[in-house]
Amino acid sequence: MTNQKAHWLTCLVGLFVHRVPTVISLHSGSDIAATATVASLANASKYHHADMLSSEQVFTFTGSDQYYYTQGHTQFLVKAYGAGGGNFLRSGTEGGVGGYAEAVIIVPAGTDRLTVVVGEAGATWGDGSSPDPCYHNAFGGGGRSACDGYNTAGSGGGRSSVRLDGEDILTAGGGGGGSGKWVASVECKGPGGSGGGEAGGTDCDSSLLSGQGGTASAGGAGGVGTKMTGGAGGKYKGGDGNSSSGWSGGGGGGGYYGGGAGGGQPFWHGSGGGGSGFAAHPSVVYSGVDLVTGGGALAGTNGNVTIMVYPAACGRPGPSSLPPPRPF
Repeated sequence: MTNQKAHWLTCLVGLFVHRVPTVISLHSGSDIAATATVASLANASKYHHADMLSSEQVFTFTGSDQYYYTQGHTQFLVKAYGAGGGNFLRSGTEGGVGGYAEAVIIVPAGTDRLTVVVGEAGATWGDGSSPDPCYHNAFGGGGRSACDGYNTAGSGGGRSSVRLDGEDILTAGGGGGGSGKWVASVECKGPGGSGGGEAGGTDCDSSLLSGQGGTASAGGAGGVGTKMTGGAGGKYKGGDGNSSSGWSGGGGGGGYYGGGAGGGQPFWHGSGGGGSGFAAHPSVVYSGVDLVTGGGALAGTNGNVTIMVYPAACGRPGPSSLPPPRPF
């Protein structure tokens, strides 16, 4: 057997030993339930979700921080899908798609656990199931929209991230909330900006009404309308709409830096910008980094994070040339 074949055989065996079978149950809308069934080859005990030891886990939305225990390993393959922004029902405008982030990371020796944030979908006013988007910030830093009755825009989706020592080390941004443009001459309905990626997106309307996407170093600016200026995004937080104005712009998506909220004026409200993605930390070694704007969860859908042990025999890969698979 050649050295190259032996290398890849060792890698495949390592992935098989450390990989844990995962079963995901799919449901409609934002009610995506995923059950991670952990069956270690070395231990027949089964654990559920984030709070027990395992080599691989799929984390779904719970509304609180979750934890991945390293079991002494230091090298992991991490995939994060930011949540989608909320929709605007009156005009059929969708929220932005979440971002996607992937990397092989090497954490410092002695790291006991990693904190996992799974983004919550942005809310849609009037759909009968979402929280009110002008009073609810999606978990993961999604921004609220402004209140305007049945003209209320969608709120921003939350970021999905993996954290070490209180800081994000890998982030997929959330999508911005969709808002309404129902003037006949306006062809773009203005879906919320997509989550990052290296930077969050802005909707297809280039006017100042649109909330801007977050970047690697700053939150997106809020959209500016004649009646309402949206709030700017900040670190880990999308901008909020001005709830006292009655002119509803979409909330900004959460991210390493969040997107800005949309502005508002008569018959034309701006959508929120997407939050930015991120992959950099002085204590972590990265390889195979892939940040894709709009590669995460669809509008109105919760995010998802997967972590698995990545055996050292597999080396340190470069970025994938294939588009990321959606988690649902």
